[in-house]
Amino acid sequence: MIPLATKTASNSGENRKRRGPRQNNFEIEELFGKQFHSNVELGKPDEQLVMLAKGVVEVIAGSRDINQLSPWLSEDLYLRLRDRAAVASAQRGQRGERPSRPSFELASVKYQSPQDGVVESVVLLRGVTRVRAVTVRLEGYNGRWRAVNLSVL
Repeated sequence: MIPLATKTASNSGENRKRRGPRQNNFEIEELFGKQFHSNVELGKPDEQLVMLAKGVVEVIAGSRDINQLSPWLSEDLYLRLRDRAAVASAQRGQRGERPSRPSFELASVKYQSPQDGVVESVVLLRGVTRVRAVTVRLEGYNGRWRAVNLSVL
């Protein structure tokens, strides 16, 4: 009978070679974490601000799926917006309303950059019955502008 495994120098762990030094958390974060970019690298955020403002109002109204905006939202903002849309959907259900696509035209876009790689803005959307102000804070990381904070007034 041939034994299935024997303890030899080659499989006992005594002669195993180390594959190199282990990386600490700082090195891992530096390689795989957020890679921040400057305003010049990312370009002007005008079109993205308008797209986000209209998209968020449509998500809350129930006419757009939040997953369509996910590439431009931070994880925390995505989760908060998802929860807000769920509350709005439940309220519409209690009133017996169906989701409808809001009709807005762009009234104005104002933004400033308090530091490189950060944009703070206000987008005004004019609807049939009211004007909505959407405030957006963008940070440039991993090759694109991403919204990290947003409010709809």
